[in-house]
Amino acid sequence: MNKKLIKTLASITCGLGIISTIPFAATSCGSSSDFVPENALPYDVYDIQNNILLGFKNGIDLSEYKNICDIIQIPSKVASITDNAFYNGSTVSAIPTFIKNLTFANGSQCTSIGENAFRYCSSLTSVTLPDSIKNLFKGVFADCIFLNSVTLSKGLETMGAGCFCNDYKLTSISLWSKLKVIGNLAFSNCKILNLITWDLPENYDAELKFEGQNTFLGLPNSGKVESLNKEIASSQQLFEFLKAKGLPSGWTAK
Repeated sequence: MNKKLIKTLASITCGLGIISTIPFAATSCGSSSDFVPENALPYDVYDIQNNILLGFKNGIDLSEYKNICDIIQIPSKVASITDNAFYNGSTVSAIPTFIKNLTFANGSQCTSIGENAFRYCSSLTSVTLPDSIKNLFKGVFADCIFLNSVTLSKGLETMGAGCFCNDYKLTSISLWSKLKVIGNLAFSNCKILNLITWDLPENYDAELKFEGQNTFLGLPNSGKVESLNKEIASSQQLFEFLKAKGLPSGWTAK
């Protein structure tokens, strides 16, 4: 199938009889019922084996999508993203610099993203994770220096060490009640992060595990924390809890 994107509007029935009147890529039909936005890379650039996303196909030339695409959309059938999927061991990512946004197709089955999978993807500015994601492993989004918007999964249970380390443009993060483990240095050197909101779980003192005292190392000296479930904890209680875990003392309850 031609990799070039279809640039016209069309009404078409795909897969399960879903009707679309939005722009879509040539790979949006066939084996997948996903609809791919016109400005997203087509699915046939990805190396997917046994529903595991390994990265881009070897030898694929992505330059033809420059000035056309700025989104990576992960297909819904992907169950996990492997370690180093888009990281080649250097400070240069496998993801081209014209890609700004990471999203997942509706109905995503993805439950985990492996170590360093998107490390050094310096062009990324926005990441939106589906609620199916349970595990983010070590360094998943580390050194994404222009990443300024992150929507985390409400199903997230573990966040690996250095997960968002050195994300200099990140200003806020919302955490959810299923989160149980936060790795050391998870938000270290997020130099302008100034708002943390959290829907704390019941018994958060006992249930939440911080793996080390440097989760918040290098954050600015001031910022705000807000509890999203005041029946579990007030914002002041959340602040006191996080201060004991290394949050700078100059932060306050919102």
